[in-house]
Amino acid sequence: ASLLVLLSPTSCTVGTRKVKLRKETGARIDIEDSENAQGDRVLLISGIPVQVCRAKATIHRILSENMPVSEEMLVPQRAVGRIIGRGGETVRLISKSSGAK
Repeated sequence: ASLLVLLSPTSCTVGTRKVKLRKETGARIDIEDSENAQGDRVLLISGIPVQVCRAKATIHRILSENMPVSEEMLVPQRAVGRIIGRGGETVRLISKSSGAK
């Protein structure tokens, strides 16, 4: 499983803790060198699902100390319908229960 997280320049603390995060979670963590127009960089977390979840939770804790987080998840095409749900019902429930937009 892989997860993409956008990192702003102010969240460089993740980059400095990358080796420690890898040892603690078992997940591979790579930060792309290039930035998008907003100055964000892509953080790629990969490993088995439990490793990715551990790394994601740890990174969210680090980032939540400093700023809101924007996240992009790659999901199999066959799962998109289930995630969205009939008429968007499932994704609205996820948004409502988590507080995410």
